[in-house]
Amino acid sequence: MSTYNILITGTKAGIGHGLLSAFASRPNTTIIAAIRDAPDSDKAKAMIAAVPTIAENTHIIPVQYDASTKSAHEVVASLATAQPKVTHLDLVIANAAVATQWGPTYSVTAEELTTHLNVNTIAPILLYQATRDLLLASPNTPKFILISTVIGSIEMTPTIPFQTVVYGLTKAAGNYFTRKANSEEDKIVIVSVHPGWVQTDMGNRAASKLGMDAAPLSMEESVKGLVEIFDKADKTMGGTFQQVGGEPLPW
Repeated sequence: MSTYNILITGTKAGIGHGLLSAFASRPNTTIIAAIRDAPDSDKAKAMIAAVPTIAENTHIIPVQYDASTKSAHEVVASLATAQPKVTHLDLVIANAAVATQWGPTYSVTAEELTTHLNVNTIAPILLYQATRDLLLASPNTPKFILISTVIGSIEMTPTIPFQTVVYGLTKAAGNYFTRKANSEEDKIVIVSVHPGWVQTDMGNRAASKLGMDAAPLSMEESVKGLVEIFDKADKTMGGTFQQVGGEPLPW
């Protein structure tokens, strides 16, 4: 029986694990869970064990993935011998990201810029390139989703209270990729999505910078909203900047 095949990066914790759990509750689904750790590691086993429900004929395949130039292609190559074998992808979610720089633009270092650029911009583009053939082989509407952030909206920059220039600019660059690549694809739907200000480690760290106890949006609310966007995404939505619980965002 053919399954709906999904690849998600950064599934060990946070939004990525929330999405892994949400899709694992659907029958006839294969989820490739891409994390930094080896697929037979204790962390990979703990990730799967923390999924509340795995539906009938649904499989989770952990794979090792990082932001290196070869990693995405190595992941795709491994799917040919995975159990079950994966011959197409219906949905790819580029979720893995980094946000460790806080402070004014004049204090940013070249190392911080390079680190964030590699993970937040270059890695999603390489992931798209590596998975494109499998997406084109989908019997459904193939979708490539970039988990972005309102901080990456250039128009809204004056209203954003955070001093984290490298996170914003590398996400803005990722958004450009979304819009440009979608315009080049006849079949693949490519969309940027802001998941909301979510109660993850990253989201709560940002909240603490403003003296808040936690981010305002629960994981459950964010994941529910994200899945609704993914399910309805079609080519008319391609090349847009969506957000959970609201109208599309300006670039």
